Amino acid sequence: MGGYTLGDYFVNSTILSTAYHHYRLVENPITKEKTFMSREDVIRIFLDSGKNEKEAIKYYNKCKTTLWEAYEVNKFGVLTVKD
Repeated sequence: MGGYTLGDYFVNSTILSTAYHHYRLVENPITKEKTFMSREDVIRIFLDSGKNEKEAIKYYNKCKTTLWEAYEVNKFGVLTVKD
């Protein structure tokens, strides 16, 4: 088994970027707590609270802050949480 090639880094970074963009900062309608959730999580929580799937999707699409935007690289090259 050899080392990583340039293609491996490209594929892995694309998959990671997709995962980070899939999670959005959402206020849970039940607990009123803000947390990062996927679209499926939002739909499940909305259905559990008696709302319908269309409302959940509409709410998810209005939430614009993704997990990708929650982090930044500081001047030392270290990944940190944004304030």
